[in-house]
Amino acid sequence: MKYHRTEGKDLNGALSVITVVKLLLVAVGVLLPYILMFVLRLVYGTGAEGAYETFASSDTLSGQLLDVIFTTLCVFVPLALYFFFSRKSFADVVPMEKPTFMQVGYGVGATVIIGFAASFVGILLLTILFAIFGMGDKFIEMNSVETVYPENIWLVMLMVLSMSVMPALLEEFLMRGVALNATKKFGTAFSLLFSGFFFAFLHNTWVQVPFAFVLGMVFAYFTLRFRTIWIAVISHFVYNFNSVILSLILQHGDEYGIAIVGLWEILFLTLMLGLFIAGLIIYGVKKPDLPKSEIPSGRKMVLLLRSPFLYVFIALAVFRLVYALL
Repeated sequence: MKYHRTEGKDLNGALSVITVVKLLLVAVGVLLPYILMFVLRLVYGTGAEGAYETFASSDTLSGQLLDVIFTTLCVFVPLALYFFFSRKSFADVVPMEKPTFMQVGYGVGATVIIGFAASFVGILLLTILFAIFGMGDKFIEMNSVETVYPENIWLVMLMVLSMSVMPALLEEFLMRGVALNATKKFGTAFSLLFSGFFFAFLHNTWVQVPFAFVLGMVFAYFTLRFRTIWIAVISHFVYNFNSVILSLILQHGDEYGIAIVGLWEILFLTLMLGLFIAGLIIYGVKKPDLPKSEIPSGRKMVLLLRSPFLYVFIALAVFRLVYALL
């Protein structure tokens, strides 16, 4: 046979670590508030509810930082255990070649432009879908929670680290490192779809799923094309960091906040569009050397569907999205 048994083993291994990450993310998203309340009751007794509202609720800075810290651990710990038990070296799994400046610019520009378009289309489709089922108000409610951002510069830096730097590193090491390394033997199309699907449903909110699916494929494409994860890491960081900047401007820009955001968006998107077009001109005319597979399509699906972790992951994803509606 032209395929090797190790390919199924590698795929199952990647699915197992992704599923464990999803399980932990669901547990944190659903159970963390109850766990924090339990701890506060032990400490404050009858004053636990007041302490929770002050320190641990989702609309406080400390509560959000707790959530981000636990979310980071949900990805870091399974990744560390994966490398420990698989006995694979980090360098063998994660492509670490140094990209050129233009390759990074191309990736960042493509990520922002395609991501913004995917976000717009995704929100539009979700709005229509929820309206069809008579849940338009629920969709607005789910996406109207405001993030509380700090004014202290050190806390702002900590939040940037938590919301932009750590997700860009850990999520990319997981999806464009472990997962992509396990699936690239199955060919480019399979790898891109796998990366997009599981990256999308790692996220726990409806509004993130559509554009995360698209960005997951974009990140995977650049990782495969230029044989380095750093383009995806930097692009992921820039995309998240821009969201933090926009929110900071809106929160602290007073009556000029909307105008400043509009100006920022025009300048930022113009720069990103320029980088995207330049990358298309430089690299688009060249046929990329992307992974090919000699494994029959039917065999790929058999290996995927044979893994029990696939069904556990899907069940967790469905549960979390349904839970968000309650």
